[in-house]
Amino acid sequence: LALRGLPVSHLLNGYPRRLDRERFLLGYALIDGRFANPTPADLYQVGQLLGHLHQLLRKLPWSDAIRVRSRDRDRHFDDLRSQQLAQNTLPEALLAVLDDTSTDLDTTHAQAIHGDLNIGNLMLREPGSQSVLLDFEDTVHNWHSPAVDLAMALERLVLVREVDDDSASAAGEALLRGYRVTAPSLQTSQDGTQI
Repeated sequence: LALRGLPVSHLLNGYPRRLDRERFLLGYALIDGRFANPTPADLYQVGQLLGHLHQLLRKLPWSDAIRVRSRDRDRHFDDLRSQQLAQNTLPEALLAVLDDTSTDLDTTHAQAIHGDLNIGNLMLREPGSQSVLLDFEDTVHNWHSPAVDLAMALERLVLVREVDDDSASAAGEALLRGYRVTAPSLQTSQDGTQI
Protein backbone atom coordinates (compact mmCIF):
# COMPACT_ATOMS: atom_id res chain seq x y z
CA LEU A 1 0.00 0.00 0.00
CA ALA A 2 2.85 2.37 0.81
CA LEU A 3 4.35 1.74 -2.61
CA ARG A 4 1.09 2.92 -4.14
CA GLY A 5 1.03 6.22 -2.26
CA LEU A 6 -0.93 5.37 0.89
CA PRO A 7 0.97 6.17 4.08
CA VAL A 8 0.83 3.20 6.44
CA SER A 9 2.80 2.30 9.53
CA HIS A 10 5.56 -0.29 9.29
CA LEU A 11 6.82 -2.64 11.97
CA LEU A 12 10.31 -1.85 13.22
CA ASN A 13 13.06 -4.40 12.63
CA GLY A 14 12.93 -7.15 15.22
CA TYR A 15 9.14 -6.95 15.70
CA PRO A 16 6.80 -8.54 16.48
CA ARG A 17 8.32 -9.98 19.64
CA ARG A 18 6.63 -12.79 21.55
CA LEU A 19 6.03 -11.81 25.17
CA ASP A 20 4.53 -15.12 26.19
CA ARG A 21 2.38 -17.89 24.75
CA GLU A 22 -0.54 -15.56 23.92
CA ARG A 23 0.90 -12.04 23.64
CA PHE A 24 3.10 -10.25 21.14
CA LEU A 25 4.71 -6.84 21.26
CA LEU A 26 4.50 -4.74 18.10
CA GLY A 27 6.96 -1.89 17.57
CA TYR A 28 6.32 1.00 15.18
CA ALA A 29 8.15 4.23 14.45
CA LEU A 30 6.71 7.37 16.01
CA ILE A 31 4.20 9.05 13.72
CA ASP A 32 3.92 12.80 14.09
CA GLY A 33 0.18 13.36 14.02
CA ARG A 34 -2.97 13.56 16.09
CA PHE A 35 -6.21 11.67 16.54
CA ALA A 36 -9.27 12.72 14.55
CA ASN A 37 -11.88 14.97 16.09
CA PRO A 38 -15.56 14.68 15.11
CA THR A 39 -15.37 17.87 13.05
CA PRO A 40 -16.28 18.19 9.37
CA ALA A 41 -12.68 19.10 8.47
CA ASP A 42 -11.21 16.03 10.17
CA LEU A 43 -13.90 13.66 8.90
CA TYR A 44 -13.45 14.95 5.34
CA GLN A 45 -9.75 14.07 5.62
CA VAL A 46 -10.63 10.62 7.03
CA GLY A 47 -13.06 10.08 4.16
CA GLN A 48 -10.37 10.88 1.60
CA LEU A 49 -7.92 8.52 3.29
CA LEU A 50 -10.51 5.74 3.48
CA GLY A 51 -11.51 6.19 -0.17
CA HIS A 52 -7.87 5.96 -1.23
CA LEU A 53 -7.44 2.83 0.90
CA HIS A 54 -10.48 1.14 -0.64
CA GLN A 55 -9.31 1.91 -4.17
CA LEU A 56 -5.98 0.22 -3.41
CA LEU A 57 -7.45 -2.72 -1.50
CA ARG A 58 -9.75 -3.49 -4.42
CA LYS A 59 -6.67 -4.34 -6.49
CA LEU A 60 -4.72 -6.46 -4.01
CA PRO A 61 -3.00 -9.44 -5.63
CA TRP A 62 -3.87 -11.67 -2.64
CA SER A 63 -7.60 -10.82 -2.55
CA ASP A 64 -8.62 -14.46 -3.02
CA ALA A 65 -6.80 -15.47 0.16
CA ILE A 66 -8.52 -12.68 2.12
CA ARG A 67 -11.90 -13.75 0.75
CA VAL A 68 -11.30 -17.35 1.88
CA ARG A 69 -10.08 -16.33 5.36
CA SER A 70 -13.07 -14.02 5.77
CA ARG A 71 -15.50 -16.76 4.74
CA ASP A 72 -13.85 -19.21 7.16
CA ARG A 73 -13.94 -16.67 9.99
CA ASP A 74 -17.61 -15.88 9.33
CA ARG A 75 -18.46 -19.59 9.37
CA HIS A 76 -16.59 -19.96 12.66
CA PHE A 77 -18.60 -17.11 14.20
CA ASP A 78 -21.83 -18.61 12.89
CA ASP A 79 -20.86 -21.95 14.49
CA LEU A 80 -20.15 -20.22 17.80
CA ARG A 81 -23.46 -18.37 17.59
CA SER A 82 -25.31 -21.62 16.91
CA GLN A 83 -23.57 -23.35 19.83
CA GLN A 84 -24.52 -20.56 22.21
CA LEU A 85 -28.12 -20.69 21.02
CA ALA A 86 -28.24 -24.48 21.41
CA GLN A 87 -26.73 -24.43 24.91
CA ASN A 88 -29.23 -21.82 26.04
CA THR A 89 -26.95 -20.77 28.91
CA LEU A 90 -26.86 -17.06 28.14
CA PRO A 91 -29.36 -14.45 29.35
CA GLU A 92 -32.55 -14.42 27.31
CA ALA A 93 -31.91 -10.92 25.92
CA LEU A 94 -28.49 -11.93 24.58
CA LEU A 95 -29.89 -15.14 23.09
CA ALA A 96 -32.50 -13.05 21.26
CA VAL A 97 -29.74 -10.87 19.77
CA LEU A 98 -27.71 -13.91 18.73
CA ASP A 99 -30.78 -15.50 17.18
CA ASP A 100 -31.37 -12.37 15.12
CA THR A 101 -27.80 -11.97 13.85
CA SER A 102 -25.72 -13.73 11.28
CA THR A 103 -22.48 -13.11 9.46
CA ASP A 104 -24.18 -14.14 6.22
CA LEU A 105 -23.65 -10.80 4.49
CA ASP A 106 -24.25 -9.96 0.86
CA THR A 107 -20.82 -10.04 -0.81
CA THR A 108 -21.86 -8.72 -4.22
CA HIS A 109 -19.67 -5.61 -3.85
CA ALA A 110 -17.24 -7.08 -1.34
CA GLN A 111 -13.51 -6.56 -1.28
CA ALA A 112 -10.76 -6.41 1.31
CA ILE A 113 -11.42 -3.68 3.87
CA HIS A 114 -9.50 -2.30 6.86
CA GLY A 115 -11.93 -3.86 9.31
CA ASP A 116 -10.87 -2.00 12.47
CA LEU A 117 -11.28 1.70 11.86
CA ASN A 118 -11.28 3.60 15.12
CA ILE A 119 -9.76 6.73 16.55
CA GLY A 120 -6.55 4.93 17.53
CA ASN A 121 -5.90 3.62 14.02
CA LEU A 122 -5.85 6.97 12.24
CA MET A 123 -3.17 9.60 12.66
CA LEU A 124 -4.10 12.89 11.03
CA ARG A 125 -1.45 15.34 9.95
CA GLU A 126 -1.62 18.96 9.08
CA PRO A 127 -2.85 19.92 5.58
CA GLY A 128 -0.19 19.22 3.00
CA SER A 129 1.01 16.08 4.81
CA GLN A 130 -0.64 12.75 4.23
CA SER A 131 -2.42 11.15 7.17
CA VAL A 132 -1.51 7.61 8.20
CA LEU A 133 -3.59 4.47 8.72
CA LEU A 134 -2.51 2.00 11.40
CA ASP A 135 -3.29 -1.57 12.44
CA PHE A 136 -3.97 -3.66 9.37
CA GLU A 137 -4.13 -6.97 11.24
CA ASP A 138 -7.90 -7.31 10.60
CA THR A 139 -7.56 -6.64 6.88
CA VAL A 140 -6.36 -10.20 6.25
CA HIS A 141 -9.77 -11.64 7.15
CA ASN A 142 -12.26 -8.89 6.28
CA TRP A 143 -13.97 -9.32 2.91
CA HIS A 144 -17.02 -7.08 3.00
CA SER A 145 -18.51 -4.06 1.30
CA PRO A 146 -16.51 -0.84 1.77
CA ALA A 147 -19.71 0.46 3.37
CA VAL A 148 -18.77 -1.62 6.46
CA ASP A 149 -15.61 0.47 6.95
CA LEU A 150 -17.60 3.65 6.39
CA ALA A 151 -20.16 2.57 8.97
CA MET A 152 -17.36 1.77 11.46
CA ALA A 153 -15.83 5.18 10.89
CA LEU A 154 -19.19 6.90 11.43
CA GLU A 155 -19.92 4.88 14.56
CA ARG A 156 -16.49 5.08 16.15
CA LEU A 157 -15.46 8.61 15.15
CA VAL A 158 -18.81 10.39 15.33
CA LEU A 159 -21.69 8.56 16.98
CA VAL A 160 -19.92 7.29 20.12
CA ARG A 161 -18.76 10.78 20.90
CA GLU A 162 -21.05 13.14 22.69
CA VAL A 163 -22.01 15.45 19.86
CA ASP A 164 -25.41 16.83 19.00
CA ASP A 165 -27.40 15.56 16.01
CA ASP A 166 -26.57 18.53 13.78
CA SER A 167 -22.82 18.20 14.43
CA ALA A 168 -22.95 14.42 13.89
CA SER A 169 -24.84 14.90 10.63
CA ALA A 170 -22.36 17.51 9.38
CA ALA A 171 -19.39 15.29 10.31
CA GLY A 172 -20.97 12.25 8.62
CA GLU A 173 -21.68 14.23 5.44
CA ALA A 174 -18.08 15.48 5.43
CA LEU A 175 -16.77 11.90 5.75
CA LEU A 176 -18.85 10.82 2.74
CA ARG A 177 -17.85 13.89 0.67
CA GLY A 178 -14.18 13.16 1.31
CA TYR A 179 -14.72 9.52 0.42
CA ARG A 180 -16.42 10.36 -2.88
CA VAL A 181 -13.47 12.53 -3.91
CA THR A 182 -10.98 9.66 -3.78
CA ALA A 183 -13.24 6.66 -4.45
CA PRO A 184 -15.77 7.71 -7.09
CA SER A 185 -16.02 4.16 -8.45
CA LEU A 186 -16.92 2.73 -5.03
CA GLN A 187 -20.01 4.83 -4.43
CA THR A 188 -22.63 2.12 -4.66
CA SER A 189 -23.58 0.03 -1.66
CA GLN A 190 -24.80 -3.56 -1.71
CA ASP A 191 -28.43 -2.60 -2.22
CA GLY A 192 -27.62 -0.24 -5.12
CA THR A 193 -27.94 3.00 -3.19
CA GLN A 194 -25.24 5.62 -3.36
CA ILE A 195 -22.78 5.66 -0.46
